[in-house]
Amino acid sequence: MYVDGFVAAVPAEKKEAYRKVAAEGAAMLKEGEVVVFSWIEYPNKAVRDAVQKRMMSDPRMEALGADMPFDGARMIVGGFEGHLDES
Repeated sequence: MYVDGFVAAVPAEKKEAYRKVAAEGAAMLKEGEVVVFSWIEYPNKAVRDAVQKRMMSDPRMEALGADMPFDGARMIVGGFEGHLDES
């Protein structure tokens, strides 16, 4: 499994410090914005890379990208290899 996304484990004693940082980050959101977390799951990173390459070379992506409902420059992306699946 390979998933694009981000999750952080925050030590309990640093929870308030995290809330402060999160509040400062939230202040960077424009009025009326909300944070959305989404992911795409792949069987492995090689498949993800192949899909990404095909997707980015598809001419339909240019049209889709021109009409995105969010500011892509402010999007944060990360990739993670799965180690445990409790489905």
